[in-house]
Amino acid sequence: MKSKRKNMIMAGMLSVSMAWGCSCFPVWAEEETEETTEDTVKNGGIENVLTADSIFTADPVQVEEEPEVVLGEGTVTEETPSFEYAYTAPRDGRYYIKVTDVSANCYIDGGIYDNLGNTVDDLWGSGDHGTMVQLEEGHDYTIKISQYSGKNSNFKVSVTAQKETTDISEISEVKDQITFDQQKNVYTFTPKVNGNYRFEITDKTANAKFKLMAWDAYDSNIMDVTAGGYEDGKTIELEADTTYTIQVRQYKGVGQYTLHICQQKEKIDVSGYTEINDKIEFDQQSTGYKFVAPVTGTYVIQLANLRSNFEPQCIVYDMDADGEPIAANKGGLMTDYSIFSSYDNGVELEADREYQIRVNESGAGTHSGDGDYTISITYPEEANDYLKDFQSSGNTNKEDNKDVTKNKEEKTDASTTDNDAEASETEQLKQENAELKAELESIKEMLKENGIVSDDEEETDN
Repeated sequence: MKSKRKNMIMAGMLSVSMAWGCSCFPVWAEEETEETTEDTVKNGGIENVLTADSIFTADPVQVEEEPEVVLGEGTVTEETPSFEYAYTAPRDGRYYIKVTDVSANCYIDGGIYDNLGNTVDDLWGSGDHGTMVQLEEGHDYTIKISQYSGKNSNFKVSVTAQKETTDISEISEVKDQITFDQQKNVYTFTPKVNGNYRFEITDKTANAKFKLMAWDAYDSNIMDVTAGGYEDGKTIELEADTTYTIQVRQYKGVGQYTLHICQQKEKIDVSGYTEINDKIEFDQQSTGYKFVAPVTGTYVIQLANLRSNFEPQCIVYDMDADGEPIAANKGGLMTDYSIFSSYDNGVELEADREYQIRVNESGAGTHSGDGDYTISITYPEEANDYLKDFQSSGNTNKEDNKDVTKNKEEKTDASTTDNDAEASETEQLKQENAELKAELESIKEMLKENGIVSDDEEETDN
């Protein structure tokens, strides 16, 4: 840093009154002092910047509504008191059997029967009515309609089948709908990596409520929330290469909805980078980064560029010690975990040892939510050559990467030029000052010769 102080010093001034006028001769000298301090250059002036990709996204997938299939229609009379319709279930699941167009003041009787004649459910009722039944794939069923009371009655019987199961492993957004009571839409999801995954329902029909549920490979329920109630989604921890069942069930009303799937990011290697730009995009997101220390020493690993009231947690794990946590930092503050030490002043890492840096969304409170962040890594001075080699080896190819020492050299050159110019200006002022002093002495001698100023008056003036 450079500062310049100029002190203007009055070397002398002589004012005389002469018959032909008044002259004033001010003489100024300029003094210059310079103060220069050296800046400490982080990471030897090398900046290796990595901007991570966002979480997986794909174009929304629209699941078509299952068509309502009309099995038959007719009129029950004394001559034709009953009708029977055969139906084979195309898949396991919930089916809605509906009777409509029933004549006024008439009651329809009937039911659904399996291939052994056992009753699955009845269809008794008046007006438009129906029932949800659980049917098995490939099984044959019989739907019977008969008159219960009243005279001749019209009717129409139809069935809406269970939708096919949709694999959403490579999907980030599903648009679907619920059209009947107790309907359930079934999805399967197989994650690629271990971690936190969030499932959430948005854009649903007003006043409708849907259950969002999940089961693991052992048929244990691991998620059960009511969209439209207290919360619309949940983040759950899943294992890679394990298939989970996700369901959306009718709870109150019917209508459309969008199911969002926020996926765990794959771990990326950030060894050699000094800045990693990334973001939190969903509740309880947790992102891991592999880091192999190039030299033994003190590393300062901090979160930067955080929006106001956004404090994700950052933890460093020693992966060569069974993933033991060794330091933690939350928004630059000490965490509540007493077993951790704050690494505001650095954490000791060993050369060639693998560590994991993990950034977690805080999960609750005023400091939670989504937002951008930068992981800033300050390496020991002994790693400067490694950082330069890493940048020049082609491991990084980012426009943001740079050697700020070059900028510093340019600034130093410019500073030197400025100093030379200022020194030249100072010499010129000194020369002008000397010339003015000489001219002053000449005028004084002339005044003495003319008897205008005596030697005593000269001493007083001086």
